[in-house]
Amino acid sequence: MGSLIRTTAEGVVDAAGQPVFNIVAQIGFDLSELENAPAADVIIDFSNVVTFDAVVAYVERTGAALVSGTTGYTPEQMDRLRELGQNARVMHSGNYSIGIAALRHLVAQATRELPGFDCEIVETHHNQKVDAPSGTAKLLLDAVVEAEPEAGYHPVYGREGMCGARDPKEIGISSTCTVFAESEVISQLAVGTDKCDIIAGIHRSVAGRVSGLCNRVGVRDRVVMTGGVAQNHGIVKALENQLGHEISTSPLTQYNGALGAALFAYQKALKKQP
Repeated sequence: MGSLIRTTAEGVVDAAGQPVFNIVAQIGFDLSELENAPAADVIIDFSNVVTFDAVVAYVERTGAALVSGTTGYTPEQMDRLRELGQNARVMHSGNYSIGIAALRHLVAQATRELPGFDCEIVETHHNQKVDAPSGTAKLLLDAVVEAEPEAGYHPVYGREGMCGARDPKEIGISSTCTVFAESEVISQLAVGTDKCDIIAGIHRSVAGRVSGLCNRVGVRDRVVMTGGVAQNHGIVKALENQLGHEISTSPLTQYNGALGAALFAYQKALKKQP
């Protein structure tokens, strides 16, 4: 995200073709660089919760305005952010999309005009998403609660099993996302976690997710894994441990999908022949 923001900022020019913004620093994995970074008018933070203390310290030291799109903050961190806003210019949102802003207003309107209707928030994210529920889901939850503050709406996260009848004011929030992702890896590297432990954690996380899906449909004694990922011995071993079955692979696993597609196309072509 940092590179995207920088590229966007550098692409903004005035009528004379001169850059509008002067980028004084871009901070990567080493957060200590922020301690000595030169003062800027604005700091843009779309990163990870691990940067929170360093970003707050920079704003307090330089007086820079803060535009934050980082999600996953704890309630205590959000309180600290509001406190920071008493003495500095702070803008924070879980999602800056115009579409989400419109959706938030529509959700609030629906809450007021459809009393007695159940409300559920279900989201599915790409495998780079590490916090759940997302900032967007929290924005929509807040829209419901703020629209009817006396109604007693409250969230319930990830129901499972025989939960019984629902409270009419209960808002179920279900999130599907991968546990380990790019930003989580960055966070672990920043705090000095051994790379081998990070890789092993990723393997176990992926294997846990896949084995859960496999167990839903049933697992037989003979298990075959295809696709390019089957060449990753760490994933295969982690999945074998999760499933309790030996997994067979082939040196040519990455071609299986293409061969299968070709066979399907061939069979379909035969059916069309007179």
